[in-house]
Amino acid sequence: VNTLGGLNAGPRVGPVVINEIQYHPALGEDEFIELKCITNAPIKLYDPNYPTNTWKLNGVGFTFPMNVEIPANGLLLLVGSDPATFRAKYGVPAVVPILGPFPGALQNGGETLSLQRPDQPDLDTNTGAIFIPYIDEDVVRYNDKAPWPTNADGFGSSLERLNASA
Repeated sequence: VNTLGGLNAGPRVGPVVINEIQYHPALGEDEFIELKCITNAPIKLYDPNYPTNTWKLNGVGFTFPMNVEIPANGLLLLVGSDPATFRAKYGVPAVVPILGPFPGALQNGGETLSLQRPDQPDLDTNTGAIFIPYIDEDVVRYNDKAPWPTNADGFGSSLERLNASA
């Protein structure tokens, strides 16, 4: 929100946020990233006007397939293993979409994850080529050192956002 001459507005949050990260699971457990929709309407993870232009999660190199959406106030899991095996192993309800495996791996020492959505196609005036700009929807730079919780570094805990709307 423009705030010229007034107090600065707070940051825009959502409609989809990175809600939980299991970056260094305990032995025998699996990596995952949980996304949360913080609106009362489902969110399409693609541009409805250009459905082949889908969202992506940089850091693990994941590009969402076409026609994926997160339910209203719902969750979506991105996993580093087979989605069906993950669902069965952890008893994830069928209403929670699970996608994967993501091609990269979460770095145990920390990294930046950026959830990006496609903007309208644009024209490169130098080359005449059409390109798709991407806009950061949510970004987190986690670490395995304080002030981040160190029990998430191989001891079974995950990093969880305290307030999905903040």
